[in-house]
Amino acid sequence: MTRVQGTIAHALAAAGALVLLYVTFRLTVAGSHVDETVRSTVARDGRSAKPVALDVLGLINPASLLLAVLLLSLVAWRTHGRRAAMWLALEIATVVAASQVLKAVLPKLSSRTAELTVGGGSFPSGHTTIAAALTLALVAVLPERWNAAPRVLVVPVVTVFAVATVVAGWHRPSDAVAGVLLALTAHYLWLTVSRRDRAPSRSTEGAR
Repeated sequence: MTRVQGTIAHALAAAGALVLLYVTFRLTVAGSHVDETVRSTVARDGRSAKPVALDVLGLINPASLLLAVLLLSLVAWRTHGRRAAMWLALEIATVVAASQVLKAVLPKLSSRTAELTVGGGSFPSGHTTIAAALTLALVAVLPERWNAAPRVLVVPVVTVFAVATVVAGWHRPSDAVAGVLLALTAHYLWLTVSRRDRAPSRSTEGAR
């Protein structure tokens, strides 16, 4: 399996896990009940931590997102080339938009009435999607000798934002996990495009 094939396989695996998560916790009564019970319990027991959670979530806003995308795109331009930088900016913009569209169009099953409704959803968490997308992008665009520390910080940073959305009462646990899976899907698709752009064509290899 080539590296490009590997990233495609990872993207499909993340997308498949996202679909399975949605079906389990949004379209079944048992899953929806468990998900909502965990959310309400965490929000209630973590009430004292809510101000901190809100401060953490406040770090992600339109201005900080735009600045992060610009900086990451500049680094990607230097390390991977112009096309990779363009694809990275497009990937982050697309995944952020996708998280909002999915909230608006995906049907959800009420844990109380067992009725299926559309609109006003919370799946996936936009904040968790953004946190995961930005940290994954940072690791991907940095040169290998510089990305050891960011690579170690990916899981803790994303976990902090994911937990904060639940503690704040904004999201269920499945929403937060869905944000990570959505970001992973987009990330592996970007890696696929980036590696294809950098791979030498057969004709070029033959000329050598």
